[in-house]
Amino acid sequence: MDEKYYKNIKEYHLPEQDKHKHRDVNYVAPENFDLLSDEDLILKPTKELNQLLKASNLREDQKMRLKLKRRTLKNRGYAAACRNKKEGRSQELDEMLENLAQQKLSLDEHLKDQQSEHDRKEQHLEFLRDIVNNKHNYQCVKIGNQYSIKVKPDIEIKEEQDDS
Repeated sequence: MDEKYYKNIKEYHLPEQDKHKHRDVNYVAPENFDLLSDEDLILKPTKELNQLLKASNLREDQKMRLKLKRRTLKNRGYAAACRNKKEGRSQELDEMLENLAQQKLSLDEHLKDQQSEHDRKEQHLEFLRDIVNNKHNYQCVKIGNQYSIKVKPDIEIKEEQDDS
């Protein structure tokens, strides 16, 4: 597009403080110069649009304005699609985060159970070490088909120690 074209539609461009607001595309090409609807303007392939514009009796600046309006409308569609995709991805990530939080709670509970089991086995191991290191304080008794370890009464322990 040439500079002359931009000078003709200077009003189309908003002041600096409003540059992020939507531009008024109807100001640029009011009712698309009665050529086609906004939907047709967006959906029509570029080649067909160019042929239609060439065959029309629009001035060159009107053709440029129509093309500018088309580009603006298409960009708005792309931006909306991008926002929707971003929102969908954001929701997907939120769901994943919630699932991970639930998994963490489950794993924390499992870890707590495993720690309790470990502590119980550690106590049992200490008990067995004490039996091995202090054999003279314990006696093995068979009751039915099971063996049981019992602490010798203090009297027997003292007597054994006196014998030595």
